[in-house]
Amino acid sequence: VTALKAGKATITATAVQGEKKVTDSVEIEVEEEVKPEPTPELKSVTVTAESKKLKVGEETTVTAKVDPTDAKDVTIIWTTSDETVLKVDEAGKVTALKVGKATITATAVQGEKKVKVTDSVEIEVEEETATPTPNPDPQPTPEKNDGAVQTGDNVSPMLYAGAAMTAAAVLALIQRKRRKG
Repeated sequence: VTALKAGKATITATAVQGEKKVTDSVEIEVEEEVKPEPTPELKSVTVTAESKKLKVGEETTVTAKVDPTDAKDVTIIWTTSDETVLKVDEAGKVTALKVGKATITATAVQGEKKVKVTDSVEIEVEEETATPTPNPDPQPTPEKNDGAVQTGDNVSPMLYAGAAMTAAAVLALIQRKRRKG
């Protein structure tokens, strides 16, 4: 029995053997086939990079945007044109390894359809600029210094405490003389 369209049908079967006859019927309901919504087919992928110029040792992130955005079962595969210049992981994190240029490519693959689209971005790696080391300030020598505290000198907190106590003692003596005098 093959269903031709949705609806109800009664199927009757009769068996005859000699003078004996047996009949039976069954009612069958055929429902309309529910087809799944078609998955939108992948049309393109666009790659962007947070930064297109890096210094050796720096990192950036590349992202892939697929079109249409509701495409299902899409996998992004990241590759680099020169693994000695740039390294890229499966999440799109790019690390600059040495001076040069390399292209990072995203290949978007959609499920069983094996639809593949690609896009790329070129990233340049520059040499790391050296940070100049500041020259230390010259230290005063006894010949150049009369013993007074200079800006930049390391002074013990005890020196400040002693100076404060001396000033307090002098003020106390002055006040005592004024009261007596």
